[in-house]
Parts: sequence; structure tokens; C-alpha cells
Amino acid sequence: SVPVYSVGTGDTTIRKDLFIQSVRYNPNVFLGNSFPVEINLNARELQGQKTSVRLKSKGQVLSEKVVEISTSRFSYQTTFVVEAKEKGLSQLELELTPLTGEENISNNSRTIFIDVNSEKSKIRSSSVWFNRKIL
Repeated sequence: SVPVYSVGTGDTTIRKDLFIQSVRYNPNVFLGNSFPVEINLNARELQGQKTSVRLKSKGQVLSEKVVEISTSRFSYQTTFVVEAKEKGLSQLELELTPLTGEENISNNSRTIFIDVNSEKSKIRSSSVWFNRKIL
């Protein structure tokens, strides 16, 4: 019989931010093959600005794309195609160039790891037969 009043808390202000939403890739690839790395990025309140999306390995830029942010709630998807040149665990860095007025730049980069295998192996199926007795 007592009334309950709720009070909303928190900050709903949309701040200027450019960030990597997600990265999709195959973590296991074969030596000599090419594989895609798909990146989804978002930008909030940064319309009219341009950023660069870079894919790097061992400090070297493998590929770079320039993206123009056209709206206040912007989403963009792009794919880089990478060739697996060295056997073993490879580290790739994805990074976005920070923009003017952006408050949080820690979400502008992402590191992924790819395991490059040198041998393809065939998977054999083995059949096991069981004898059943009917009682």
C-alpha cells in the first residue's frame, strides 16, 4: 500500500566517438592461401570528417582505406583480403585514425591472431560396427 517511485540515473548524452564495432575472420588458415578480414566500424556525431582504416602486420601497413563519415550515426563495413605468407601465429592490427573532438580513442584499434598452418590433412571417417543380440 506504499507508492514506489523510480528515478532514472545515468548520462544519455551521445558523445563524439569512432570505434571498431566488430571484426570477423577465420582464426585458422593455410600457408599460401588468401583470407578475408571483415571490419565493422561506427561513428557518432562525427559527420563530415574522414578517417583511415589500416590493416598492419609487424608495424607495416598491409592495406589502408579512407572512409568519409556522412551522417551523425554512421556505420561502415569493409573487407581486407590478406595472404598467409608465414607459418605460425600471425598478429594483425586494425586501427582507425583518431578524429578531432573524439573523447575515447582506446576503441579505435583491435588486435587479432591468425594461426597459419603449413599442412592440409584429410579427415578419415572410421566406422565402428557393434554386434547386437536380440533377446
